[in-house]
Amino acid sequence: MKRNLIIIVGVSFGLIILIISGNIIVVGEKIASLTHLRWTEWAFYGAIVGILCYYILFPIWRIHRAPAFPVLNISEQANEKQLHDLGRRLLKHCDYIEDDRLRKKHEEELGNDLRKASGDRLQLLNIVQEELTRRYDGNKEQCILGINGQIKEWAKSVFIISAISQNSKLDTISVMWLNYKMIEKIVMASGFRPNNRQMFKIYWKVLTTALVTYVMSEALENVGDVDLIHDDAFDDGAINNGESFLSSILHRIKIPGIIAGSAVDGSVNALMTLRIGFITRTYLQQGEKAFIGHESKQEIKLQAIKDSLNLFPIIALSAGKEIATGFSNLVYKHH
Repeated sequence: MKRNLIIIVGVSFGLIILIISGNIIVVGEKIASLTHLRWTEWAFYGAIVGILCYYILFPIWRIHRAPAFPVLNISEQANEKQLHDLGRRLLKHCDYIEDDRLRKKHEEELGNDLRKASGDRLQLLNIVQEELTRRYDGNKEQCILGINGQIKEWAKSVFIISAISQNSKLDTISVMWLNYKMIEKIVMASGFRPNNRQMFKIYWKVLTTALVTYVMSEALENVGDVDLIHDDAFDDGAINNGESFLSSILHRIKIPGIIAGSAVDGSVNALMTLRIGFITRTYLQQGEKAFIGHESKQEIKLQAIKDSLNLFPIIALSAGKEIATGFSNLVYKHH
C-alpha cells in the first residue's frame, strides 16, 4: 500500500511538473519568435527560475534551517544544570496563561521556587515536572485548558461540525481549517511563541507523519490492546477502512441510516483530528529528531492512533450530548 501510494504521488507530481514546464517552454518560444531575439527566451527562463528560487525554494530552505522547537520533557536522570536550564526556559515562556495578572503572579512564584531549589536536584526536578504537567494537563483554577485539553476540545468540535454538516466539500474545508488551528493552539498551549518558520516546520513534520499512508485498517490491526476495540469486532474480516469499521459497529446496534452516516462522518474526522493532535504533542515532548526515520515515524503514528481510540469514546459521548442539547433547545424555542 505504501509503495503504491508513493508511486501515485510521484507520478502525479511528475505530470504536474511536465505540464508546467511544457507551458513555460511554449511561452518562451513564442517570446523569441515575436521579438526575433533568441536571448529573450533564455532571459524568460532565467526569470522563471529566479522567481521559483525566491518564492518557493528559498522559503523552504529557511523553514528547513529554522531553529528546532525546544523539547518540553525532562528525564529522571537529568542533572542539576539541565533541570535549571529547562526551568529558566519555561520561566521565560509562560504565555499559556492568557490572563496578564495570573501570568505575572505565576512567573514570580515559579522564579522564586527555582531560586530556592538551586543546588537541590530533586526539588528542581519536582518543580520542572510540575510546571510541565500544568502545561500538558492544564489548570481549572486558572482556566488553563492545557495541551491535552486542546486536543479534546478541537476533536469534539470536528465531530460536531462533521456530524451536523451533510456537505462533503464543506466538511473537508472545515476539518482542514480546524486541524490547522488545533496545531497552532497546541503549540501555543506549551507557553512558547515560535516564529512563522518554526511553525511551518512543525506543520510539515506533523501533517506528513499523520497523513502519509493513512489507512485506518492497518492501524487498527497493529495497535494491540485498546479499550475501545475488542477481538470480536474483527471476526467477519470485512473491515477495510475506518469508515467501514465504524459502519459495521453502528449497523450491529441498529442505528438508523441518516444518524449512522452522520456519526460515521463525525467519528472518522474526529479520530483523524485526535491523531494529528497526539502527534503534535509527541513533537513537543520528543522534538523533531523523533520524526526522523521510517520506524520512528511508524511508532509515533501507531501510538497516536492507539491514544486516539482510547480517548474517542469520551469525545463521542461529550459531542453527542452537546448535539442533543442543541437540538432540544432548538425544538423548545420553536414551541
